[in-house]
Amino acid sequence: MKLAVNYSSEAYHLVNEGKIDVDVFKCPDLNDKLIETAQSCRPAYVHFNLDAGTGNMDKVDWIKIENFL
Repeated sequence: MKLAVNYSSEAYHLVNEGKIDVDVFKCPDLNDKLIETAQSCRPAYVHFNLDAGTGNMDKVDWIKIENFL
């Protein structure tokens, strides 16, 4: 099992200082720089706001999602 935590600058610094250890950061898809920063320290899982039940799947930026795969 892997331990994943939500990315924050505080968590990033704690990991870099060896004060906490996590396997993966979880990041929203809101900011590419945030994801890049998280990935410079640990692998990152990106979660996308798909809202699958709302009928808005035609508005999803599938190319952006594909680029993260």
